Amino acid sequence: MNISQHITSYTKRHKIGICIMAVVFFVDLIYLSNTTSNVPIMDYWRYGDEFLYEIFNGGIWFDTFWESINGQRGFLTYLLFFINVKFFHWNTRVAIFFGSFVTFLTGLLLLYIMDSNAKGQGRKAKILEGAIVTGVSMLLFNYIQWEIKVIEFAAPFAVITFFVVLNMWLGDYILNHLDIGYGKIFGYAVLLGLSICFIYSAFFPAVVGAIGLCGMFHFFVQFKKDGFSYIGAYLIVGAGILLAAGFYLAGIQGISGSDFNLVEFGKSILDGEFFKGYAVYLGTTVLHALFSEKFGIRVTGLAGCAVALFYLISIWIYLKHREQIKSYFPVMLIVYSLLAGVLLSYGRGNVYGVAYMASSRYAFQSKMGLIGVLLIFKSVLKADGQQIARWRYVLNAAAAGCVIGALLASQAAEFKLSPYRRANYDALIETMHHIDSKEDDELEGFQANTPEQVRNTVEYMKMYRLGVFANLPPDGRYDGTGREAHGD
Repeated sequence: MNISQHITSYTKRHKIGICIMAVVFFVDLIYLSNTTSNVPIMDYWRYGDEFLYEIFNGGIWFDTFWESINGQRGFLTYLLFFINVKFFHWNTRVAIFFGSFVTFLTGLLLLYIMDSNAKGQGRKAKILEGAIVTGVSMLLFNYIQWEIKVIEFAAPFAVITFFVVLNMWLGDYILNHLDIGYGKIFGYAVLLGLSICFIYSAFFPAVVGAIGLCGMFHFFVQFKKDGFSYIGAYLIVGAGILLAAGFYLAGIQGISGSDFNLVEFGKSILDGEFFKGYAVYLGTTVLHALFSEKFGIRVTGLAGCAVALFYLISIWIYLKHREQIKSYFPVMLIVYSLLAGVLLSYGRGNVYGVAYMASSRYAFQSKMGLIGVLLIFKSVLKADGQQIARWRYVLNAAAAGCVIGALLASQAAEFKLSPYRRANYDALIETMHHIDSKEDDELEGFQANTPEQVRNTVEYMKMYRLGVFANLPPDGRYDGTGREAHGD
C-alpha cells in the first residue's frame, strides 16, 4: 500500500475523529488570534540579550545552543528561536501558531494510534467513541495551559509533546514486535537518543522512565514464553538511553534553589506537602487557575484526587484486560505524567510551595496521563460475545462527561479572559516603543530576569529590524503607531 492509499484509508477510518480534531484546532486558532500579540515574554528577553548580536554577527555555535541553565538544556527552544529570528524577523505569533499546528499534527497521530474499535458495535459505542475523541482533542489543545500557549514557548512545548507521543508509540510497537530485526530497533534507539539530547530537556527522565518501565513489565510477563530470546533488543534500546542521558547530563548545572535538596524533598513527603502539591498538579489537567484563585487551592487538589481515581481505575482495567488491550501506549502516557509530576515536585514544588504546582504551564505534562486514561477506557468498547457490557458504556460516558464538562468550564473562563490578555500584550508593545522614557518597575510586565535584558533586547530589535520593529524606517525613528517620526 503506497502513501496515498494509506492516507485514503486513514481518512475513511477516522473521518469523524478528524472532523472533531479540526473543529477544536479551528477554535484554537480563533483563541490565539484574539489573545496573542507580537511581543516576547519571560525567558525570551534573556535569549534576545544573549543571542541576537551573535546571530547576526556569525557567533552562533553548537555550544551556544547547548548551554546548561537551571538543570536543563534548551537546545530545541534555542533552535526554534534562531529559526524565527533568521527567517521570520522574530515574529512571536509565527511560533505561537506553529505550536498550534504541531498540536494538530499530534492529534492526527493520536487518531492513527487509537484506531476505531467501535466499528460494528452499534450506535452507543460509536457515540461514546466520538465523546472520547472529543475529550482527547480538548485535552490536547487544553486552554488551561494558556501561560505557554500564548507566548513563544508554545512552539517547543508542542514539538516536545509530538515527540513524546511518537517515541512512545514506536516503543509500544517494538515491544509488541520484538522480532522486527535489529536494524529497526537500532533506528528507534537512535531516534529516542536524539530526542533525549535535543528535544525533551529536563523531562527526558519521565519519557524514558515510562518507556523503560513498560519494557521491563513486558520482559517479565513474557519471560516464561520468550526467555532471553529478545534480550538484544532490550540492550540496544537501553544502551541508547544510557549513552544519550550521559551525553545530556555531562557538565549540566543544577536547578537553582534546589541543588542537592533531597533532604527537604524527603521532608515534604513525610509531612504530606508533596502529596498536596501532587494532587494540585493532577488537578491542573482539568481546572483553570481561576478556580484556585476563587475557591482556594483545595478545589484543584480535590479535582486532582478525582483524576488520580481515574488513573487507578484505568490501571486496574488495563491489568485485568491486558490481553484484550495489548498496547502499552496508554500506560506509557499515564506513567509519563506521573513521573513528570515527581520531577516538578522536586524541582519546583519543593522550592516554591504547593500553590506553585497549580501553574498553568504544567498542564502540558499532566494532560498526557488523562489522555492515556481515556484511551484505556475507549479500548474496552468491544463486545463480550454479542453485546458490550453495560459497565463499559457507563465508564466511558462518566469519564468523557467529567473531562469534557470540566474543560468546557475552564476553557469558557479562559475565553472570557483572552481579550484582556491581548490588551495587556498590546500595552507591552506600546511600552517597547517608548522604552527610553520608562522606569524599571514599568518593565515588570515583560517577566524578564532584569530590566536591562528588556532594554538591551529592544535595542537589538531596532538594530536588526525584528518583531514589532521589522518595518522600522531607515532613520531608525518610530512613533509606535506605524508612522514615521519626523524631526528637524
